[in-house]
Amino acid sequence: HPARWRQWREELQDRFTESKSMQDRLRDAVARGDEGEAARSFSRWSAAIDQWKQQIQWGASEIERMTRSRFVLAERQVSDLRVGLEVILGVVVLFSLLVLWLGERALRPLGEITRITRSIAKRGLKSGDQSWIGDLPLGRNDEVSGLVREFHSMAMTLSEREKTVEIQTRRL
Repeated sequence: HPARWRQWREELQDRFTESKSMQDRLRDAVARGDEGEAARSFSRWSAAIDQWKQQIQWGASEIERMTRSRFVLAERQVSDLRVGLEVILGVVVLFSLLVLWLGERALRPLGEITRITRSIAKRGLKSGDQSWIGDLPLGRNDEVSGLVREFHSMAMTLSEREKTVEIQTRRL
């Protein structure tokens, strides 16, 4: 494109120079009083000016066309970027929700352990507590589940000791 614009500019400059020299000939013919030469010079000069204006209009319309096409391209790129950012935002939101859900699911047993521990601390371990202590989730192999398993084991051991103490208390 730069070569085409350079050529356009050079042609425009050449036509301007040619038009200027025609203007000088017209002025000389008018100054000499040569009406025939002045009329022919004016006709050629007027045609040259019209061609020069057409060439300028072509350049202006070409610049406008190029600007519009680049603007449309830029709008498309902005639209594509916007869609890409919306997709990324959606993925981040979904990933965040997944992480929150997994975190809540992983930490849910800790809430249950806390509730059971408070209950045991308030009233002590009773023989009927084995039924709801056995309901703790033990299926996964993560650290929280390992803690729940250890707590379960401890609670069952304490429950068995409580039973033994109750039996021995009754015997005495």
